[in-house]
Amino acid sequence: MPAHALRPTAEIVSLTALRGVLASWVVVYHFWNDVLVLFPGADAFSPLARCGHMAVPAFFMLSGFVLAHTYTDNLATLSAHRVFVFLLRRLARIYPVHLVTLLAVGAMVYVSERAGFRLTDAGYTSRDFALNLLVVHTWVPHFSLNWNYPSWSISSEWFAYLLFPFAVSLGTRLGLTARLPAMALAVFGAAGSVGIGLFWRPWPFYELVLVVPTFLAGVVLCWSVRNGEPVTGPAAQWASLALVAVMAACCFVPDASVVVGLLMCLPLLLIAVLARAGAGCHPLWTATTVAFVGEVSYALYMTHTLAQKVAYKLLPSARFADAGVVTRVGVLAVYLALIVACCLATYYLVERPCRRWFRRSARQETGAGTAQPAHAGAGA
Repeated sequence: MPAHALRPTAEIVSLTALRGVLASWVVVYHFWNDVLVLFPGADAFSPLARCGHMAVPAFFMLSGFVLAHTYTDNLATLSAHRVFVFLLRRLARIYPVHLVTLLAVGAMVYVSERAGFRLTDAGYTSRDFALNLLVVHTWVPHFSLNWNYPSWSISSEWFAYLLFPFAVSLGTRLGLTARLPAMALAVFGAAGSVGIGLFWRPWPFYELVLVVPTFLAGVVLCWSVRNGEPVTGPAAQWASLALVAVMAACCFVPDASVVVGLLMCLPLLLIAVLARAGAGCHPLWTATTVAFVGEVSYALYMTHTLAQKVAYKLLPSARFADAGVVTRVGVLAVYLALIVACCLATYYLVERPCRRWFRRSARQETGAGTAQPAHAGAGA
């Protein structure tokens, strides 16, 4: 393999599964109002469902962790070619799905305007469309959700990707990739994430400011645990599930500040536990179905709002609020079918073919078997 080639690192399956859990939480968050319209008795679970937006900072942490796991050794010594290949891989991973979903929303806007009605949820200006094309739509002082609105996190992550090679190189030179200094930095990053989550929101560039400490907390967390011995046994198997239960319980705490603080910190601990357990984690994290949801989670995250726009026009939940139980269950089943259809169509027709094409191109360039690296976050 040429000296400039970036060598991939083995995927941590449980972290891919965690990505699926987080993406599913976001989906529930965006559809929860409809669930309550159809089934008001589900309101007992509202505190958990309405915290689904907290999955996005966890995505940033997970992305930083897995990219550090995959690329730290390769980017410890910088070169223009290494940085270019890294950024090209990241762009190849996130952009095809982002572009297709953006164009899909554009088509919906065009059709709705021709039909005389307007789509809900977001603004659809040509300026915002151009910024979306460049994946820089959150790089503005006071961002408002627009077009395919989940992509705001992809734009923010792209900003973090640009910083990542230089953070790795600097961390290596300063000796920060050693275990104890990295652990201290991870705590600092978690504290910064909590502070920004609680106090920065009214200020400009919130979306970019939020991604930096959360993403870097994941990076340095990886440095702090990657050289440790794997943790095995019953404690390793059940610790991750216990942490998930604790995170769920935190959502029911009345104080919103406490909820934000805990849900900014506990995902880091969960990621560390899963990474240290490796193949010794609880079998639920490596179950075929759970792992598959993690595999398609980027497509799920990016397309569920497309399904939402269609569902709201064809089967608005308010129309069926007083219908029988069977009808209301049927409406939710149609919602779920639309979500699954959009997700799988995008995964099999866009995401996976583009990944395979890039993999073949990488092999031809390097003359070596360059496999796709471990997945990271919502958009890795």
